[in-house]
Amino acid sequence: MELRSLCRRFIFLGALCLGMSSLTQAATKVTDLYEISEVIAVGASTREQHQLMAQGLAKVFAKVSGDEAVLADDDINKYLQDAQSYLLSFSFEANTEKRVNALGEVVDTQRLKMSFDPSRVNASLTSLGFPVWSARRPDIMIWVASSNNGVREILSADSSLAMADKVQQLADARGLPVVLPHGDLEDQLSLDVSELWGLFADPVMAASARYSADAILAGRVESVNDQQWRSTWLFIFNGEQRKYTVNGKSEEDIVDQVLGQISSRLSGQYAVYLNSLFQDRVVLRISGVNNLRQYHSVLQYVENMTGVSSPLVVSVTDDILRIQVDVSGDVQQLRDLIALDSRLVPEQYFASAVGQEPSNELRYVWNP
Repeated sequence: MELRSLCRRFIFLGALCLGMSSLTQAATKVTDLYEISEVIAVGASTREQHQLMAQGLAKVFAKVSGDEAVLADDDINKYLQDAQSYLLSFSFEANTEKRVNALGEVVDTQRLKMSFDPSRVNASLTSLGFPVWSARRPDIMIWVASSNNGVREILSADSSLAMADKVQQLADARGLPVVLPHGDLEDQLSLDVSELWGLFADPVMAASARYSADAILAGRVESVNDQQWRSTWLFIFNGEQRKYTVNGKSEEDIVDQVLGQISSRLSGQYAVYLNSLFQDRVVLRISGVNNLRQYHSVLQYVENMTGVSSPLVVSVTDDILRIQVDVSGDVQQLRDLIALDSRLVPEQYFASAVGQEPSNELRYVWNP
């Protein structure tokens, strides 16, 4: 058996074992959801700074909700006009980029870094009728096969292609944690460019196993001419496979469009409407709470969950803690959110689990 075939068999078996042993997803906590950085000319007027603050707040609204539709809302301008009041802090940093101003002059620039108040951003989104997507979000493994002038190449983190940095920047702007392949020998043995170009799910999933991402986005991108690019994408998540066709004026434009669609797909599952009028009341039954430190850790964890309010400890028996909570949205959405964090593992994964879960009780085991 040739080396490539043998190596790929081991990689596939490794992927299968990894998939069978994984009990929860390993989502990433995005730390800069309410932060934005914009380029501005050195010596810009106060008015220009305020305009950029409004632009930054608009981008934060879209990033936190996961849905660009918020930017088209008729009522959003009244919030953007008051963008300065949302700021917790802002600062200027040096920047090497040059720009041409309205007078045709080449001017130096700097970066305006802004941090907005999460509670006010969330409250405004709720007032506008949009949901809030928490900071814990699924990791997305991205594979891109690009064809330019008949030459096909797989994008990697170490690629000389400038597009690698652009993909990361575009994903960061949407609050999407992404992973690009290393492009090393293992990647080359596990996934051929022709397989990626064909968007064959099995080899793509096998090659992705080593990265332990929650979702996979694989695409083929090709130039039609200097002003037109076309692409097809395969998105794999939670056993679902969905295809997207995206055309644009550049590779960057295409990637930005498809990331917008993926953001909308994921936020539709995980973003929560923080509206007290639409709530369920459930009990979280959490076992494995063996000491006072773990007790406080569990309470803090529940109190910080997006879409959960009014936590109330209803009982403590042996190592089992029962906490009643009000849930914005439906219970399945709460299950999905908890599944993104390995600290609570569904009890049914353990042989010790007995009895049927009551309809108003969700059973988990604490995994500190």
